[in-house]
Amino acid sequence: LNSKGGFYNIGTDIRYYKKIYKNCIWAFRTAAAHSRGNQKVLYFLGGVDNWLNAEYNSYTPIRNTEEYAFQTVANNMRGYARNTWNGNTFALINTEVRLPVVTTFAKKPIQSGILRSLQAVAFFDVGSAWMGLWPSDENVANNITVMDPNHPPTTPVTLIIDDKSNGIGASYGLGARTMVFGYFLRLDYAFNVERESMLHFSIGTDF
Repeated sequence: LNSKGGFYNIGTDIRYYKKIYKNCIWAFRTAAAHSRGNQKVLYFLGGVDNWLNAEYNSYTPIRNTEEYAFQTVANNMRGYARNTWNGNTFALINTEVRLPVVTTFAKKPIQSGILRSLQAVAFFDVGSAWMGLWPSDENVANNITVMDPNHPPTTPVTLIIDDKSNGIGASYGLGARTMVFGYFLRLDYAFNVERESMLHFSIGTDF
């Protein structure tokens, strides 16, 4: 890291909400950011905000040819572990149908806070992170380095594996939300395009 230098960072976060039926809504979000300079921001993509059972993908390396002074998590990208992708640029889309289960259909006031705030969610996420400005094959590619277990430890061999998740990721699934003791709890069960599933338990009211 250079002792002198700087960076610039530009980004966007656009949201749209459309009423479908009574309290049921369709929510859409698109977000992207790009950082440049010799002390730029490193974005980790994968997982959700405030993820209580967080999983981290330690096989995706940080490019040693780049200089980063800051790092942050770019979420939400359900169905993947944190750091499935990383780079100085990211872009993603989140879309959800949110159905307040009880209040949408109940004809009487609901006294229970848990039932009153209970939501069922169907979602779809798509996105990626990469090096540089544009997601070319070279900028998106981020090989995984592992040790060959069949080789003697005195002469280790490093294998470079092309991870099929390194391009654009996508996932879909179902979720539930409710308020418990003042905390908005979220549970999402996602399937990604690699036909793998992942459970996300988190706190927060965002996507």
